[in-house]
Amino acid sequence: MSSKTVSWGACALLLAIAPGVRAEEPSVRLDEVVVRLPRAEAAGDPTASATVVEASRFAGEAKDVAALLATAPGVAVSEYGGLGQLATVSIRGSMSSGVLVLLDGLPLDGGTGSGSDLGAIPRHWVSRLEIVRGAEGAHFGAGALAGVVNVVTRRPEGGAWSAEAGTGSFGTYALAGDGGVAVGPWILFAAGSLEGTRGAPP
Repeated sequence: MSSKTVSWGACALLLAIAPGVRAEEPSVRLDEVVVRLPRAEAAGDPTASATVVEASRFAGEAKDVAALLATAPGVAVSEYGGLGQLATVSIRGSMSSGVLVLLDGLPLDGGTGSGSDLGAIPRHWVSRLEIVRGAEGAHFGAGALAGVVNVVTRRPEGGAWSAEAGTGSFGTYALAGDGGVAVGPWILFAAGSLEGTRGAPP
């Protein structure tokens, strides 16, 4: 009996001592860091996902809406034919149906599911192009999975008018004119354009 009592007592003593045994933890001394207040705000561009292309930058160049869009980063234009033919836009490798095209804020949709036709917008009407890339396009409604292109036309002015004419290779020509008349608080604006080409030689 006595030998068993001593054995159990030794086990209880070891269990009581074991939790108190701790290995010495290494210490690391970090360099001192001084933080000055107030902190300078990190530089950032709130329009990083948006680009504005001013048509006036390309005055004198025969660039249609598709060609102007192609100057923006992340934008690719597909043209199916020559002057005045179907032209669609994609953003960051998307399908053209994932890009919402607006004309002064109103959606342009051909109803074919293949994207809006940029070739149907007369270039001399354009004041600027506003391109929004990425998920921010969701603020403009459905069909803007990849982004939005807003074509902003020139603001009409009473008594102002303009006209232009041009020719190019292979029988290419362009005629355009517009004018505005003030009628009370309103402005009547009329515009017309004519473009054509014989196309490349056979």
